[in-house]
Amino acid sequence: SVFFTLVLLFFLIYVFAVAFVQLTAGEPEDSGIIELFGSVPSAMHTLLLDGTIMAEPGDVVSELKESSHSATVLIICFYLFILLAAFTILNMLIGVLCEVVSGVAIVEREKLTVNFIRTQMERILHKFEIDCGPDGKITKADFQKILEDPFTTRALEEVRVDVVGLIDNIDFIFQGEGDRDDDDDDEEQEEALNFQKLMEVLLDLRGSNMATVKDIVDLKKYITTANGKIKDEIRVASGRPLSRG
Repeated sequence: SVFFTLVLLFFLIYVFAVAFVQLTAGEPEDSGIIELFGSVPSAMHTLLLDGTIMAEPGDVVSELKESSHSATVLIICFYLFILLAAFTILNMLIGVLCEVVSGVAIVEREKLTVNFIRTQMERILHKFEIDCGPDGKITKADFQKILEDPFTTRALEEVRVDVVGLIDNIDFIFQGEGDRDDDDDDEEQEEALNFQKLMEVLLDLRGSNMATVKDIVDLKKYITTANGKIKDEIRVASGRPLSRG
């Protein structure tokens, strides 16, 4: 965006430079106007310094007033260029730069937040003597015990993690991913999360997050699983065999 804004500014300066060279073609060779707009490069230089950066626009206007042919037209063109270049395009460029800086700041803030959550969770897991390495597993019982600790609750709330949401969705978070239709024991199977998966869950449940397509897919998955369990319970209650599909 910054590049295209600069390209637009260059073409605007070039077009107005050509126009000023044509409009000042009949001025005397020793006049200040020819010094400012005698050629396309000099006109572009004048428009960049005095019309865009606004170094000394008053001096340029004073020189244009001395024109022997079309002083009014030249002054109107110069003011029009200032309106387009200095007030419009430069403000657009400033807005783009602010947006870029804001985007970088958000990314850096996100990295700091992720590192802080990771550090806090490593301390908490070490406190409860739970392995947080690549091969370590965190069960539902372990996670419930962690959430009962006041230090853990405060640490998660500091980074805007929804602790209540963690507790409410703990069954879904630790839901078994295997074949749930093989027998009744599979329904009691719980998933043991590794540390990386736990970090993803914590980051997803921050209050500052916006809803994404992944959240909708997870919701659909949760509703489908819940409906399947309800149907199986109804079949068991009515004496019919469980569904296999």
